[in-house]
Amino acid sequence: MLRLRGHHLICLHFFRGEGYNQEFVENLENVMHRAANGEEIEVVEGADDICRACPTLKGKECVAKPGVDVEIREMDAEAVAYLDVDVNSKVRWKEIKVKVIALSRKWLVAFCEGCEWEKVCTEKKSKLEQWENDPIGKINGVGINTFQYLRMMAGIDTVMPDKIVKRVIGKMFEQAGINMPQKDYDFIKQVESIAQRTGYKATELCWMTWLIQSEAGLIRIKKYADILPKI
Repeated sequence: MLRLRGHHLICLHFFRGEGYNQEFVENLENVMHRAANGEEIEVVEGADDICRACPTLKGKECVAKPGVDVEIREMDAEAVAYLDVDVNSKVRWKEIKVKVIALSRKWLVAFCEGCEWEKVCTEKKSKLEQWENDPIGKINGVGINTFQYLRMMAGIDTVMPDKIVKRVIGKMFEQAGINMPQKDYDFIKQVESIAQRTGYKATELCWMTWLIQSEAGLIRIKKYADILPKI
């Protein structure tokens, strides 16, 4: 059985193959593999199966910098509260993944603020071109839509190529005389390019598609009514 503390239940989803040293990285990869394959996880308080390979762990406390152990325990408490799990309870990775995917970007940004690994979760470490080889992309059940959603939650301005987004954007492409890309990667890059040229964020265009009135094909929010002419 795996033993994981609160904040690792969230942060492990954004692991990008980096760490303090090779031993630490290999241990992380082993933990992720075991969790993704369905091994039961015990939610613990304090140092866990990831911490055990960390060079900054002394005894049962993190000594990376003064006062950091208290900060980490506060993050643990915040994480278990959000995930609605209790210390000493047993969970499965699949259950936790669903809750992490549902995280609001605002909550995640606040939660990660000040973390020394925050930049690891940015675009530089999670390139779309290599998503299938990314540690998150390798997890069973994670497709490009989940991968893109997690990138968006980490602050990357991009888009999910799900069926609703592709259907709505596809109709706009058709009216604008733009060929609809067949591959998800090409679709994402096309939308990102259009976002740059129109002054909107790709993330905005993604969420905008859910505001379309299916019965009339109208955009509910006036702010986005001028997108088509710009395209």
